[in-house]
Amino acid sequence: MLVNLLFAGLGGFIGAGCRFLAGELLKFSHFPLTTLGVNVLGSFIIGVLFCLNLSQSVRVFLVVGILGGFTTFSSFSLDSVKFLLEGELVKGFLNIFLNLSLCLIASYFGILLGKNL
Repeated sequence: MLVNLLFAGLGGFIGAGCRFLAGELLKFSHFPLTTLGVNVLGSFIIGVLFCLNLSQSVRVFLVVGILGGFTTFSSFSLDSVKFLLEGELVKGFLNIFLNLSLCLIASYFGILLGKNL
């Protein structure tokens, strides 16, 4: 268990670092496209990994650690609520719709790809 905790922590460090860099390098919109992008990419990758025969330690490192640190449900939630509270209803509901629908679609296609690897 301690080894898996270390794998999760190391993966989380890597994933959060990648998300931070993505946020710093991709600041080009008043809409949270970076959050949407990392969530969709992470959803696709988790779909692929779901189909692979990975050891528990590797799964913890990749899924719980890296993808858990890379994707961000809390930022998506905060961005959406801020839009709604500021009266930007279209942006708020568009953010909710895009994150939920695109992430589900990405996971589905990730699973399709993973089954064919």
